[in-house]
Amino acid sequence: MKKILSGLLSVLMVISSFSVVFAERFTDFPQEDYAWAYDQVMEMVEQGYITGYEDNTFKPDNGVTRLEVLALFSRAMGALKPENETVLDMAVADYEEILKPYKLPWGTNEISFLLYRDVLTTDDLNTYLEGDLKNEPMPRYEAAIIITKAMGGKRLASGNQSVTLDFTDFKDIPSNSLQYVKYVVDNGIMMGMEDGSFSPKTSVLRTQMAVMLKRVIDKVGYEFLVGKIQNIDSDGRIVTVADSEGNTQKYTYLDTVMMKVEGAETLPKNMIVGVDAAITLSNNKIAFIDTMSSIPDETVFGTFVSRASKGDVVTLTIKDSKTGKTVSYDCSPSVSVTYNDEPATLTSFKLNDFMVLEIVNGVIERVAGDVKTTTVPNAVISNIILDPEFSMVIAHADAQYDGMSYPISNDVTVLKNNDTADFDELKIGDRVTLTLTYGMITAVRATSSTKNTAGTIKEVRISSTPSIVVNIGGEEQTYVVSQSVEVKVNGAAGTLYDFRVGDSVKITLESETVVKIESTTAQVSNGKLEGTVSAVNPSYGFIKLAYTNEFGQTVEETVYCKDSTTNIMNAAGVPKKLKDVKVGNVVTVHGTVSNGAFTAKILVISAE
Repeated sequence: MKKILSGLLSVLMVISSFSVVFAERFTDFPQEDYAWAYDQVMEMVEQGYITGYEDNTFKPDNGVTRLEVLALFSRAMGALKPENETVLDMAVADYEEILKPYKLPWGTNEISFLLYRDVLTTDDLNTYLEGDLKNEPMPRYEAAIIITKAMGGKRLASGNQSVTLDFTDFKDIPSNSLQYVKYVVDNGIMMGMEDGSFSPKTSVLRTQMAVMLKRVIDKVGYEFLVGKIQNIDSDGRIVTVADSEGNTQKYTYLDTVMMKVEGAETLPKNMIVGVDAAITLSNNKIAFIDTMSSIPDETVFGTFVSRASKGDVVTLTIKDSKTGKTVSYDCSPSVSVTYNDEPATLTSFKLNDFMVLEIVNGVIERVAGDVKTTTVPNAVISNIILDPEFSMVIAHADAQYDGMSYPISNDVTVLKNNDTADFDELKIGDRVTLTLTYGMITAVRATSSTKNTAGTIKEVRISSTPSIVVNIGGEEQTYVVSQSVEVKVNGAAGTLYDFRVGDSVKITLESETVVKIESTTAQVSNGKLEGTVSAVNPSYGFIKLAYTNEFGQTVEETVYCKDSTTNIMNAAGVPKKLKDVKVGNVVTVHGTVSNGAFTAKILVISAE
């Protein structure tokens, strides 16, 4: 299951193809002159972590460039490990365009991975990679910052606001690096000079980097594995992981753990089980989890038809609530069964009893049976999924509901704060009581609270579920942004695309979702689309539009539209409603790009 960190491609040499030269043959690296580093350098060379030069030299006193240091520690964190291949693909997709202006001669993958892992922010790129900076030796104080973050110490270091160090040149250490210098010193990664100074602005040398690399590798003990998340106990901070053969193992996760679902950071309580994940361990504790999907293999809702046994295999047949078709699944030998929230057996079910089947690796791992209509109180909305299935994911104190995803009926009724509401008025973080009819959400009673805050933008993530990272009082907070967020720029309507890192913003939160942002930057993004309707959802207020892009590719776009805010008409100008829009209609929409989605102001049905 585990694949131990086995080797790093060297970036401590000039980026060319040189043959490896072992330490015994270095003509410029006598042991008596470099006794403090000789053993560590020899070990790193012998293990293939670093190399010498073609002329039998090591050049021990040469500086290491910023790009080389960043790439080295990115690889130490697993950027190029096969277990992280999908993670790296996501990172490159997110940041490749952002990195293009820096004209990196190499290392785009490694830098993208550091951005994805939050070792670097987009603000940092100018500091390390702008112009000739990337090819200049990295000063020691910068190395302290990068090493701390690569070791997972960013939060601990950032929380240490009062720092004193015994170095004679303490006052020369840049204030923004003091916490990081203390971290690497306390962890034995970096030391002071013989004269008692830290020498923060002198360049990191090849010998020094080899020694620090050895210490970091020994300290963090990174290991990498791929498995399926079986269970997450957020109270005990324990994750159960199954390998490809079904063998399970439990791991404790660190307080500083970073968990991401399809690239979006989330809390442990909101992680979904039953999905594949890339996992990074640090000394046998989980430091990072990256899941490749936001849903389990499959969750099937239906009514009981029959049960059959053949040998040790039990097969359940149900009528699928969504498709109306009769389907059969084999049960895992360790299948978990409940009925009306009580432990049960597979013989407990009667014809037409409602069932929820959780399918992992093609077999049923869990069966939950219930009466036709049930109520789930005291839940919190953790996600609303539009595609491929219109559904809601909830968080709950009760483990049987926590992380569950339920399909939403087209006839769903919504009460929010005791008033009738549209479904799209529900926000992530709202507290809800759900009414389920045969496992589908048919009614929602929601409550929310509103609060205001202010800060500066650190990052805006544009996607189908956009989010914004804001620095508030020195701490970074990440918020989900509502699709219908109100954006004001200099008092005028704007979009998320108008914001820039460092902008001061005032934010209105409804539950845990941003519903209003006010800033001082000015730019508006308008648009027009024409294509064929491939899906319509009047309850949530959106259509799917298929059209040909500028590259000749057929793509689909989610277009948000509501009868109350979108002027809908046919080609003759006759007013229409969203329910009049049908799959196959050719439509033209005019509107604004907001949160990575298209919000229609005018929708014309040009061909029915």
